[in-house]
Amino acid sequence: MSQNPEATTNDDIGETIEVWQEHADVLEWWLTIPAFLRWNGFCCLGMDVCQVKADAELSGRGINPDDYQKLKSIASVMAEELNQRE
Repeated sequence: MSQNPEATTNDDIGETIEVWQEHADVLEWWLTIPAFLRWNGFCCLGMDVCQVKADAELSGRGINPDDYQKLKSIASVMAEELNQRE
C-alpha cells in the first residue's frame, strides 16, 4: 500500500524533496552512517556492509530485513551516480 510522499524543504537551496513515508526510516539510517560507502581511489564500490553492521550493533539499532534491502538499493543507486561523474 502506497502513501503520499511527505514534502521536505531545504531552506539553504529552496528545493523541495519528496520522501515516501515508508522510506523515511531507511533514509534517516543512511544519512547517519559514517563511512557508509567503500572506495577504490575515485571509484565507489558500493555499501560497506561491515561498517553498516558495526554501526547498527554499536548504536543498538535493530536491523529489519526489509529496511536493509532498501538500504542496499540506496547504496547501489548512489554508487552508480557517483561513478558516472567525471
